[in-house]
Amino acid sequence: MVQLIDLKCPSCAAALPPRESGGEVVCQYCGTRFVAVAPPRQVPPPVAVPPWTMHPQMPQRSGSGAMVAIVLVATMASAGVAMYIAMRAGSIKGLTGDQTGNMGERLLWDNVAGPPLPVTIAGQPAVLGRVRDVAGDKLYIAAYDANTLKERWRTGDLGTYNAGYQSTVFGVEGNRVVYSDARSNVNILDLDTGTLVKSIALSDRVRVICNPPDEDGTLWLGKVDERHMKLAVKSELLTESPRPTGCAEYVYDRDEPVEKAAETAPKVDGFRAVRLREADGVKVAAGHKDPGTAMPRVIAWDASGRKLWDVVLPSVDPATVREHSNEVDALVGGRYIAVYGTASDRWHATALDAKTGARLWDVELKNIFAVDSIDGLVATKDHVFIERTSSLDVLKADTGALIGAIGTETYD
Repeated sequence: MVQLIDLKCPSCAAALPPRESGGEVVCQYCGTRFVAVAPPRQVPPPVAVPPWTMHPQMPQRSGSGAMVAIVLVATMASAGVAMYIAMRAGSIKGLTGDQTGNMGERLLWDNVAGPPLPVTIAGQPAVLGRVRDVAGDKLYIAAYDANTLKERWRTGDLGTYNAGYQSTVFGVEGNRVVYSDARSNVNILDLDTGTLVKSIALSDRVRVICNPPDEDGTLWLGKVDERHMKLAVKSELLTESPRPTGCAEYVYDRDEPVEKAAETAPKVDGFRAVRLREADGVKVAAGHKDPGTAMPRVIAWDASGRKLWDVVLPSVDPATVREHSNEVDALVGGRYIAVYGTASDRWHATALDAKTGARLWDVELKNIFAVDSIDGLVATKDHVFIERTSSLDVLKADTGALIGAIGTETYD
């Protein structure tokens, strides 16, 4: 008899539909693969049926038909859940099969390699990042049009996620994309076409690629064996180099500069700065009330240190705001843009005028089923890119309107 068991993903705890014991299960949320094993079935001892329980004139019907019906209903329910998830995941404007030409793929936006990189391809705004094909367990570097979210190009298969998740990182300099792989190579692509220009073998894997501040034409490659290199992108020459000031040792240390800069922010009673950004003669400190309830708050100064504005970041009922939830932000194009949390699982994105602090817009982000984290925010004068658990939200910078999402996501 087929056993149908109820599962939860051992990796992310997302609920899974009933599956047959012994069959392979793939989590629809995080992509983890495992084998479903049902606990030993306890078989009750047979029960003696007295002869008078059946009417002698009534024909005895086999229970096989009822059992088939039960299994059929359970199977249909399981298929219905899977179909619902697939339909909802495919309903977004992003990596659907008709846009990429790869029907059946389930691509996740993967931010382990670093934040999305806004670029210009053939005169049009685009965004570059790493995606993961869950079904095929493959990694790619890919570019997407920022207005339509259609794929512009994608690298060849870069190997499995397990092999390359820490060593497949990327950067952009001029009209070249530079990325590393699990085979200790650094590869140079043409930005407009994604065509491979050159591949160079290294002594070990790369763990971070960085644009050194105030140094055009080069990229710094931080390697596992600590024989770090600088790549002169135009000449394609590599030379050994220590870590430049402003380059993080690891990809996940990308917020370190703005966090350290917060220590230099002017002191304000009742406020603790945790990040400081500066652009166009304006310094904006993100932080929270301290001491007391850690309500998200933002303060700005001009270049002389004169306070320009002091704003409580959330525009909603303060009682619904999550403390310390303004962890990602950007200052660009005359706008300060940030995300904050409300209730137990909701997120808002909001924009303030960098000069005056006037609120330009505030939008609630779509709620994503299961675990939902906000992992980063990158903005240009035209677009806002918000990194979520397995997708990238793309918003219009002037209104906050959602253009769509790159990567698979499932909504309530």
